[in-house]
Amino acid sequence: MFASVSHEFRTPLNAILNSNNIVAQAFETIIQSVNNKVLDQEMKSTLDSNSLMIKKFSRIGKHSCELLLALVEDVLNLSKIEANTFTVNCEEFNVPDLINEVTEVFEFQCQRKKIKLDVNIDEGLNNEMLLSDRGRIKQALINLLSNSFKFTFKGGITIDVKICMLENQRSVQFSVTDTGVGIPKKDQSKLFKMFGMLDETKKLNPNGCGIGLTVSKKYVELLEGQFSMNSEVNEGTTMRFIVPKLSLNKFERLLDNNEENKSDEEMSVS
Repeated sequence: MFASVSHEFRTPLNAILNSNNIVAQAFETIIQSVNNKVLDQEMKSTLDSNSLMIKKFSRIGKHSCELLLALVEDVLNLSKIEANTFTVNCEEFNVPDLINEVTEVFEFQCQRKKIKLDVNIDEGLNNEMLLSDRGRIKQALINLLSNSFKFTFKGGITIDVKICMLENQRSVQFSVTDTGVGIPKKDQSKLFKMFGMLDETKKLNPNGCGIGLTVSKKYVELLEGQFSMNSEVNEGTTMRFIVPKLSLNKFERLLDNNEENKSDEEMSVS
C-alpha cells in the first residue's frame, strides 16, 4: 500500500523544492541590496517585492508540507478505521478560517494551471463556531480539492459553504464543484472502494493511489454526517458533505462509541 501512496508524495515535495529555490534566489537579491546600502527608490521597491515573494513562497512550502502530512495521515487513519481504533477530536472552530487555510494550499497551483478558484461562504458562518473534528474536516476538504485540481484543465473550482439542516439539526454543508472531465454514472460507485481508480482517470493521473475519496467519506460518516456527489462527463463534478453542528452531549456520545469500539477490538485480539 505504501508503494502506491509514495507516488502521491511527489507533487507536494516538488512544490517544496521549487519554492525553496525561488525563496533562496529572492533572499540573495535582498542580501545584495542590503550589502550595497544603496536604498534609493528603485532598490527599496526591489527589496519590498522580494520580501513579499519570500513570504508567498514560504507559505507555499508550508502548505505543500501540509498536503504531504494529510496524505500520510489518511493512510494511518485508514488503518485505524479498518481496525476500529479510529477516534474523533472535539473542537470549536471558525469555518471561514479553516476554508482560508485550505484554499491557500491550492491558490498558487490553480494560478499556474490557469484555472479559477472561487470561494462562497455563508455570511452567517462568520460569527458562528462549528463543534466537530477540525483536522478531519480539513483533510476531507483537501482531498476533494486535490481530486478536482487533478482532473480540471479549464474553467475552475468553486468551494461553497453554507448552513443547512440535517435530520432537524443545524449543520454545515461543504461543496467542491469543478468543471473537470466528469465521471460516468456507471463508474461513480467505484470511486469509494479502496484504491478505486477508473481507467480513464489513471490515464490522466497515473500516479494516484485512489484513497482520498474513500477516506474522506469515512471521516464524514464517523462524524455522523452525509457525503454525496453529482457528476456529468465533460461537464464537471460536485462533491459535497454535511457535518452536523454537534452539541457537546452528542459529541461525548461519539467519543464514547469510539472507546467502545476500541475496547471490543482489544478483547477480540486478546
